[in-house]
Amino acid sequence: MSMLQVSAIGRLTADVELKTSNNVNFVGFNVAVNTGYGDKAVTEYLQCILFDAAAEKFIKAGTKKGSHIWLTGKLQLRTFTKRDKTQDKCMNVQVIDWGYVPSSGNKEKTDGDATGKKREKELKQFDETSVGEDDDLPF
Repeated sequence: MSMLQVSAIGRLTADVELKTSNNVNFVGFNVAVNTGYGDKAVTEYLQCILFDAAAEKFIKAGTKKGSHIWLTGKLQLRTFTKRDKTQDKCMNVQVIDWGYVPSSGNKEKTDGDATGKKREKELKQFDETSVGEDDDLPF
């Protein structure tokens, strides 16, 4: 079996919401990815999707509009029915792994109140549990 793998760094374009279809939880979201530089700078938008436990973890991690994330996933062609009942296709990314992009300051900007401090604590706990100590890395 072969697949097209995608790796990207970008920002969420909107707040995310856990949805359910046919008893399957999922999160659909778009990531804005800046490519090029100078006169050739453009923004590309990736349609992404996460399912089941991964979708729930994405929501619990506090992702929101503007969150700076990295992701890897499988590029796939999706067929759908438009409002005029015609069939169309689009590319999307089924996310396999993701995380917050580290920054020189806080991992995510917070509003400085109790909610922001609680969110920082949750993000720290998420970061500590997202990397396993049992990785079979050769170094």
